[in-house]
Amino acid sequence: MQYQQLTQSAYADLVVRLISGFEGHEPKAKNIRDGMATIGWGYTFNRSDNVALWTAAGITLTQAERATLAAIDAAPSAQKT
Repeated sequence: MQYQQLTQSAYADLVVRLISGFEGHEPKAKNIRDGMATIGWGYTFNRSDNVALWTAAGITLTQAERATLAAIDAAPSAQKT
């Protein structure tokens, strides 16, 4: 077996290509008939820890984006989709 060491950026690019190959890419939030709002490469907002997840991932958020995610986190489950 041969392997190649990747940079963090190259690894992230490969992961995105792999996931998008299975999940597809949704540029706008959409219900893909699973009862959840999906956006991007299979991400769903139907959780209560979006701010924490995005922060832990190192994603820079504006105050408005952080407020939007916080509002989603605080919303009742039935309203998230």
